[in-house]
Amino acid sequence: MTPQPDAFDREVIEQYRSVIGDDGALDMVRLFLRTLPERRLELENAAEGDDLERVRRTGHAIKGMAAAVGATRLSALGLLLQHAEQREVSGLVRRLEAASAEAMHGIAAAWQVDLGVD
Repeated sequence: MTPQPDAFDREVIEQYRSVIGDDGALDMVRLFLRTLPERRLELENAAEGDDLERVRRTGHAIKGMAAAVGATRLSALGLLLQHAEQREVSGLVRRLEAASAEAMHGIAAAWQVDLGVD
């Protein structure tokens, strides 16, 4: 069994702050926190409808947005979904639910953002 990546890479915070500044980085984090629940719902609907192509596209979107804010475990699950076979989808979706909650809370705490952001 290979070790799972850490849930959150705090170095990403500092990289973004140094490149786009505090305000730009904070805007990106707020966008992530606002759109992740939408992507999860899209993923659940695709999985329930057995729409593998949509599952893969949504996995790709989650992978990218999670990587951008340092949510490494969530990004890794997005990658798995991007290349998933139909038989793997429901298990990966369940794992992604837990990783999403972990990422949202961890990122909100690390970036000092309220989860009720607009």
